[in-house]
Amino acid sequence: MPMMMHRMIEAHPAIIPAPDDPGVAETEAWRRRLTAWRQAARQSLDYSDALYRRDDLAWAARAFCCGFIMVYDQRFYDPAAGRYTLDAMLEQAESDFGGYDAIVLWHAYPRIGFDDRNQFDFYRDMPGGLAAVRPLADACHTRGTRLLLNYNPWDTATRREGKPDLAALVELTAAVDADGIFLDTMRHGSAEFRQALDAARPGAVLEPETDLPIEYIHDHHMSWGQWLRDSTAPGVLRNKWFERRHMMHLIRRWHRDHSPELHTAWMNGAGILHWENVFGSYNGWCPRDRSLLGLMLPVQRRFADFFISERWTPLVDAPGRGVFASLWERGGSRLWTLVNRAEAPSSIRGWRLPHVAGHIYIDLMAGELLDARVHDGHVALPLHLPARGLGGVLSLPEAHLSDE
Repeated sequence: MPMMMHRMIEAHPAIIPAPDDPGVAETEAWRRRLTAWRQAARQSLDYSDALYRRDDLAWAARAFCCGFIMVYDQRFYDPAAGRYTLDAMLEQAESDFGGYDAIVLWHAYPRIGFDDRNQFDFYRDMPGGLAAVRPLADACHTRGTRLLLNYNPWDTATRREGKPDLAALVELTAAVDADGIFLDTMRHGSAEFRQALDAARPGAVLEPETDLPIEYIHDHHMSWGQWLRDSTAPGVLRNKWFERRHMMHLIRRWHRDHSPELHTAWMNGAGILHWENVFGSYNGWCPRDRSLLGLMLPVQRRFADFFISERWTPLVDAPGRGVFASLWERGGSRLWTLVNRAEAPSSIRGWRLPHVAGHIYIDLMAGELLDARVHDGHVALPLHLPARGLGGVLSLPEAHLSDE
């Protein structure tokens, strides 16, 4: 790839910041640059979305919440009773914030290195062996949850398998019917990795930990957005902007306040990695952040088709100071996601939007019709957003209300 083209493709960081002063002219120019970059980058890469059009891989675009679970967590396995308690763990997550669409089973670190067992041995040594891990995947699938295994490329000083890591990992994935592989510390896997998975376990995805270059989006359906620093006005996730069906899970594992990544995910139609047992150190989510996630997930799951739509307009006209909105459109309906960056609640008497005849307006956070006042081709909507809170509005034809 020519150096100039390569620089153009990688010109943006993982999150593309919004203008410091997002007035109408500045924001419109910013959106034009985003669109031009996307078109040029896709053309220069001769981008193919073939793998995103595959039915067996389509689930990844809707896996908004991923749980990171230690296999030695006593909430996952009860050593006194000698049984797995995954169902109870998943039910608790459902009660706390809406539950997981996928989970990663983390196995070896930080225990690896005390003897010569390698990372694959740690899965084999789970209580009951691999024969007991397969039913865990089955239990997840029954609940509509996907299960990912973990790969540690840095595991090089332990017992060797007598075959390449890739071969051992793919065999393990097929043996337990896992739905994908988390690539610890890696920016991306290889084309051979994708091909081997397709041969052994169709429908399994790859999810790297660190910033995934856009050259690899075509065969990596998910990635982490780790430690991302957003602008004051919410920016755009580069990989999500490039490929709307690419699922990013935002994560700041050691933070006590998760509202920044929740805001960024909500404004970008992206996901969250929920992680509380961090290698044996407990860092639980506070009730406020759990409630924010619990507000997001039902909307994201119910209206997932909006969030993978090509008709995404970031930073539309905001209804108030410190409040920002993204617009998603599909089939004649419109959906706005809003965040309040301020430390105080924001009550808006009339958010002025273009009105579409026959449309009604729904507060997606409260699940109630809004008192919409129409005048001169526009509608004024009353909104209330808590401090550092979220908002959501759906506009659709009244005749379609039962369909949505």
